[in-house]
Amino acid sequence: MGFKKRFSEVYKVMKAGGTFVVINESDVNDATALKYEQIIEGE
Repeated sequence: MGFKKRFSEVYKVMKAGGTFVVINESDVNDATALKYEQIIEGE
């Protein structure tokens, strides 16, 4: 299942100009979390 399909419900209910935040908590030794940390832009 692709990204658009997974978040289609979020897209339907968000107001125009809204912000969707992804919060990822992990320990620094988690290889999967580190992979996504490199992909997803953020502060």
